[in-house]
Amino acid sequence: MLQAQSCSTSSPPCWPPAWSDQARDLVKLEFPALSSLRQKATTLRLRNELGQLLEERRLDELPEQMDWDINTLNPGMYFIEVHAEGQLPQMLRLVKAS
Repeated sequence: MLQAQSCSTSSPPCWPPAWSDQARDLVKLEFPALSSLRQKATTLRLRNELGQLLEERRLDELPEQMDWDINTLNPGMYFIEVHAEGQLPQMLRLVKAS
């Protein structure tokens, strides 16, 4: 399981939160420090190492946490693009372990 680590509310805001980048079956994203973005539409895109779109999730509101099942992916490097309305898109690197 992969878990995004929340940003400290006492430090400058960070988007998206920093995280460990290896997982086997499940990616767990947590966004507790981003309450100002909670009401914004957010798009998450899973891309392979060539940048090809594998899956897209559109959320009306950014949840405090969400799980993403990656069990069917082959081992390798992937990217999760996070784009909240009104924010610059951010890219998270993910290594699917064997």
